[in-house]
Amino acid sequence: MAITLTTQLISPELIKVKAVVAQSSATTITLDQEPMMVQSVRVTAGAVGAGLYCVSDADGVVVPVGSEVGVCKIDGKVLTFSAGVTGAVIVYVTSASLLK
Repeated sequence: MAITLTTQLISPELIKVKAVVAQSSATTITLDQEPMMVQSVRVTAGAVGAGLYCVSDADGVVVPVGSEVGVCKIDGKVLTFSAGVTGAVIVYVTSASLLK
């Protein structure tokens, strides 16, 4: 998996991260840092279907993109989808101390 990060300093404690993911087909994406808040998830390629996804907590139900927005779930640093994802763009906020 390859993740290209673009960062923007929001405050001394917070960083906005844009992660562009390219990977072999998998139902999960593991981010480099644990997000404090996920702003957006957009799948660009994969069996799950390209489009926008809402993020649910780990107990949520994943839903592929159809006529409505899809749903993925997050548990720590791991986003889970209903089918394989090969490309995605994820924008999230994390603590500046977590950025390596």
